[in-house]
Amino acid sequence: MTLELDRTGPPLSAQALEEFEERVGVTLPDEYRQFLLTVNGGWATTDFHHPLTADGDFGIDCLYGIGIEDEYRSMERSLEAYEGRYPSEFLPVGEDPGGNLVLIQWRGDDVGSIHFWDHEEEADEDEPATHRNLTRISDGFAAYLEELEPYELPEEDLAMIAELRRKNGLE
Repeated sequence: MTLELDRTGPPLSAQALEEFEERVGVTLPDEYRQFLLTVNGGWATTDFHHPLTADGDFGIDCLYGIGIEDEYRSMERSLEAYEGRYPSEFLPVGEDPGGNLVLIQWRGDDVGSIHFWDHEEEADEDEPATHRNLTRISDGFAAYLEELEPYELPEEDLAMIAELRRKNGLE
């Protein structure tokens, strides 16, 4: 099954993407740039996880877009909210239902690779961001999307997520 997204972002022009990269000071990997130009983020319509684990870790709830009004799916909001909490060679591209991030490496030796960032294991507020809470899960963005598998969440998780979505006006 392929990851399907709904409430995708408005079309993103190459110029708007270049302006974003200049403003943020990054050069996004080509596969991710292509995704933003064609889809520009969205909410997963089904629960998916990466097959590195069988218990639903490394899941995906949404993929961020640029210039999105929905603050929970906005790359700009994510950059602000998580600033300094993950190593600077990464950018958040999405998050799981528990508030963990999916990151893409935009500079260094492994450009384009996808990593899972576990907020439960992040550095303390008075410490610099660390790599200890990162798990490399894919070689690139396109491969990551292809590797995702449907996952049936436990009933208690489904109830909690439904309640959070109702409280935030997402349903």
